[in-house]
Amino acid sequence: MLVQDFLEEYFLTSNLRDSTAEQYQNSVNLIEKWHGSPLHLEEMTDLFISRWIKDYESDKSPHTVRTRRSALIAIMKGAYQSRHVEYEPKRIRPVKGIQTTPKDVWNALEIQALIAKTPQVLKGRFRTTNIQKALYFSSLITMAFESGLRLGDILAIKSEDLLTKDIIEIETQKTGRPVQVVISDNLKNLIFSTYEGFNRDRSLVWPAYRSGSSKNQKRGMQEQARKIMIACNLRCSDGVFKKLRRSSITEAERLQPGTGWIQGGHSKPDVTIKHYLNQDMAYKERQRPRLSS
Repeated sequence: MLVQDFLEEYFLTSNLRDSTAEQYQNSVNLIEKWHGSPLHLEEMTDLFISRWIKDYESDKSPHTVRTRRSALIAIMKGAYQSRHVEYEPKRIRPVKGIQTTPKDVWNALEIQALIAKTPQVLKGRFRTTNIQKALYFSSLITMAFESGLRLGDILAIKSEDLLTKDIIEIETQKTGRPVQVVISDNLKNLIFSTYEGFNRDRSLVWPAYRSGSSKNQKRGMQEQARKIMIACNLRCSDGVFKKLRRSSITEAERLQPGTGWIQGGHSKPDVTIKHYLNQDMAYKERQRPRLSS
């Protein structure tokens, strides 16, 4: 029996909250995407799920990995109790302890300072792509703040999307949820300046500029962004791009209350409030200027 078919049956017979059912569905979608094809219940062994978790947790927070793991265990326990499989999941890879998500954010003026400081910190061009370093990171930081997207989702944006659209739809890598992103004229002009004529042969807007895995690529970007941050005398409790995402969500909520969770691409406000939104900044500093264009 296909896992997706079992889920349909399970949702009809179980009294699950909508948010829980959505977590289960997202978790199955992710492990099937990793596998490359639809899964049968018999394939969802402890070892198989553990292998996926080991790969999945390399660039995800402990909270996210634990949520996915718990969802898959619950599904397989349901399959066992309904006698669709003969084994109960017991030895699935554990996940390290959950840490409290920081909620420190930068305001729009501090983001402007980051962008303005970039040409002073990063000079020259990348040898692999011949793109000016300052333009590459200025546009990347602007995109992160204006869109609220995770770094991995930003790096997957294709050049062809910007050629034909002012609003692009992105399937987020973490949840598979589609989100729409409006590309402002200021951002589009900044991105176009990295092309020097907008070379249509360039597949990605922000192509890789160093060798190695995508994880190694992201690490390099974090290092460069951290140099800019330090030059601005700013700080962050985790990664620069994670703080940019929180800042974007908080700024959206400040400018238009009730929209922070949409900016974050979440299914409901609960996750946004618990893990991303700095409520002091969103609701107590409503007169601050927004990022100028």
